[in-house]
Amino acid sequence: MVNARTMRKFAIELGIIIIPVTMSKAVTDHTQHPHELHMGCGGRLGRQNYCKVCSQINIDKANTIKGF
Repeated sequence: MVNARTMRKFAIELGIIIIPVTMSKAVTDHTQHPHELHMGCGGRLGRQNYCKVCSQINIDKANTIKGF
C-alpha cells in the first residue's frame, strides 16, 4: 500500500505457527471528483442527463463538461 498508516500490529499464534497481522485504514484517497455540467447553462446533470437548472432531458454528451 502507498502511504498506508498502520493502526495496530499484532500476531496470531496457532501452536508453533505465528502469523503477523497489521491493520490499516481502508480509505486513503479523499479527493473530489468533478461533476458533469450542462455546457449551455452550467447546471449539474442528474442520472438521466437531466439538467436541474434549465429542465432539459437527455442532454447529449457533446454538450457536457466536467466541473465543480
